[in-house]
Amino acid sequence: KLSSLHESLLGNAFELAHDAAADVSALKRVLAASKCSSKDLQAHSFTIASSVDRIEYLQARATSVASFAALVKSKVITSSMATKIAGSGLAYPHLNQAFNTGGSDGLRALLTEPLPTKKPRVTNSKRVIDSVCGYFQDQGVQSTTGTSQSK
Repeated sequence: KLSSLHESLLGNAFELAHDAAADVSALKRVLAASKCSSKDLQAHSFTIASSVDRIEYLQARATSVASFAALVKSKVITSSMATKIAGSGLAYPHLNQAFNTGGSDGLRALLTEPLPTKKPRVTNSKRVIDSVCGYFQDQGVQSTTGTSQSK
């Protein structure tokens, strides 16, 4: 935190945290006291474009998380799992479409899709996948695989 850094480097508390002008002044004092070079600062800075990209990602993720409200409310998934699914670029309609077209196998394939890092897109957890599949089965969703997916 800037206030902790300010106190550690300058020996006095920084009381006006979260006031933009005061934050900038405090940051200027901290940087002067730390004797960081411009090269070091640039290496640890964000571009405006990367900041805009991050804000857009967080906004899209928040919208997607909201689409999972019914699954979270009915305890099919946790709110952290909803955030993880949304963070992978998926929203409720994607899961619904995967189940509609491929049943449990389609949904499983979507959630476990391997990334270049070899990690799954969302999860390999059988418990989570079975819970989500069970939700769609309970909703009476029809699969295009030729069989009804309802219980």
